[in-house]
Amino acid sequence: MEAKALLMAEWGITSKVQCMVTDNASNMKLSAQLLHLRHVQCFAHNLNLIVTKALDETPVLNEIRQKARKIVGLFRSSCKAKDKLVEMQGLMGKPTLKLIQEVETRCNSTFDMLQRLYDQREPVAAALSNLNNDTAPLTSLEYEIIQQSLSLLQPFNLATTEMSEEKRVSASKLIPLYRMLQHKLAQKKGNATQESTVQLGSHLQEGLHSRCGGYESFRALALATLLDPRLKNMAFGNAAKAQEAEKHMTLECASLMHSNTNPARNVNIRPITINITINININNSRNTGQYMGTF
Repeated sequence: MEAKALLMAEWGITSKVQCMVTDNASNMKLSAQLLHLRHVQCFAHNLNLIVTKALDETPVLNEIRQKARKIVGLFRSSCKAKDKLVEMQGLMGKPTLKLIQEVETRCNSTFDMLQRLYDQREPVAAALSNLNNDTAPLTSLEYEIIQQSLSLLQPFNLATTEMSEEKRVSASKLIPLYRMLQHKLAQKKGNATQESTVQLGSHLQEGLHSRCGGYESFRALALATLLDPRLKNMAFGNAAKAQEAEKHMTLECASLMHSNTNPARNVNIRPITINITINININNSRNTGQYMGTF
């Protein structure tokens, strides 16, 4: 904690730091508290926790994931199995891609494993049938459950990717992304036909509301969203929260204007002329982000 305080002082940003973004570890929260900074939970980390908990609470998907991990482990550890998969991929005109193993500590690893396994299901099944191995293949019903589960998990994958980039601001995206996830989940859950995927959708909705439902009440995030010219008050689901954010912004602006007013100081302001040349390329519009472009 002392090291962080000294570093901020050395860089001259102590008074400029508004929030401290970390994971949900208790020591990180305590560090922000001791530094007198507002703590913001990492959105991508929250999404990963929501997905992990929802998957763990869906028994049928747990069994499918266990079988999938064994299949992937076989093709990643056995040279014979690996060569046979490459052979089957070539015969079936599929891209020569390795299977992806699920890693508990890596965001979206379950989605990546199931997506690759589903895309390569034909060559994987053919390769397994040609190997003298007791690894059980996934059934057609299990692949159908995987397909519907991937549909539910895809919005979380896109949102995590959106929040992991560095070229655009991210705090103002949290509220609209939360609302998009709510909308997409309700839509995709309504299209699910398997009981296990409906159950997964319910767990995802519960986790999303539990961990992210208070974003519009978090002043720093509400103000960031309000000040984003792409969003303003349109991103809010609760009109009262948008009005509350506008009120806080007005008060903060008035406070800044008052503190910057110094009647005892005479300032000589001289007009200057600035020549600006602007080249506009209409066909080269700025990319607003993979997920935010849908808002």
